Amino acid sequence: MHIKPKAGEATYIFDSFDMDERKALIYLKSIDKLKVKEIDINYSRLTETMLMDICDKLSIQPKFLINDKKLKKKIFEDLSNCENEDILTYLKYNPKAILTPIILAIEKSYIIKNPYDFIKKGMTFN
Repeated sequence: MHIKPKAGEATYIFDSFDMDERKALIYLKSIDKLKVKEIDINYSRLTETMLMDICDKLSIQPKFLINDKKLKKKIFEDLSNCENEDILTYLKYNPKAILTPIILAIEKSYIIKNPYDFIKKGMTFN
């Protein structure tokens, strides 16, 4: 599975069990001339390399991919102090701990808070 988007394409990484994340996917699919590549963390395993590619595209360290709301405080604190490789391995085997949804495009990439972030951030896809 290739994660990096091409021109006219967006990669959407999401949790299909979350209604708001599914709404954002519907919005993305409604954009003319945009091909959406879906990666559902419930059914697709992301490798450490893919997770690092996501971090690079977002210009963040792996610890910022951790969804603190889905982890116990102690686990989150322990993970935050780990090496990048350890965090990536943890996220690979515990995808529910990944902060989603994430949109990767050539122009800009974001961790989206809700479906309306596309409009607020002025995301356009040409």
